[in-house]
Amino acid sequence: ARSLGCFAQFVTCDERALMVKPPSVSWPTAAAIPNVFITAHDAIVTAGVLLKGETVLITAGSSGVGIAAIQIAKFMGASKVLVTSRSPSKKAKIHRLGADLVINSERPDWTDEVMETTSGKGVDMVVDQVGSTLLAANLKILSIGGRLLTVGRNAGSIASCDLDEIARKNAKIIGTSFRSRTKEQVYVCVDRFKEDLMDAFLTGKVVSVVDRCFKLDAIAEAQAYLCSNNHVGKISFDLNF
Repeated sequence: ARSLGCFAQFVTCDERALMVKPPSVSWPTAAAIPNVFITAHDAIVTAGVLLKGETVLITAGSSGVGIAAIQIAKFMGASKVLVTSRSPSKKAKIHRLGADLVINSERPDWTDEVMETTSGKGVDMVVDQVGSTLLAANLKILSIGGRLLTVGRNAGSIASCDLDEIARKNAKIIGTSFRSRTKEQVYVCVDRFKEDLMDAFLTGKVVSVVDRCFKLDAIAEAQAYLCSNNHVGKISFDLNF
């Protein structure tokens, strides 16, 4: 379910927020599906309207949402999925999940690598979780008619940009958040996710990635590991169901 109370042993939620657990998926792995995959699906498919054959760049690609976004973009028909990550040690894992190119965004010339890979066109969609420090670069690598989806702002929410660049490219900056939506709007997002992706989980074409699993009484340890930025994918809890 996509519900509040992630650190509780029991929660109540509307039945529309529930989804069937694939038999081959453990409970901790299943618990890592709803939040990040629904968030990524809403951004890429609903807000960004990804078309088959388009190219997508995902920032902070080793995060839970990033790992989900890579797989969703590929599954929904993206021709190329480019990913940024500041950790070279994570590159191989990200590649195995479907990324065509993993770029170190701390390199000053990383945008040149994106433009070279796309033959000078730029990417059709950026799914950004970093925010302020990457805004100018993200707009630079957008193609004509490109869309920038702002999903997270981990590096800050305030930034400046060249409005002429947005106008010249007929580009769109699209914000996505569930906090301002009604329950009904959220349930529509859940329904769309289930329609597009639940069969893919059942067949293994899309997978939930859990980096480490903690006992519920080790919440502080789990949060410390999350803050270390050493994980690829989600951090989950084992409730011994």
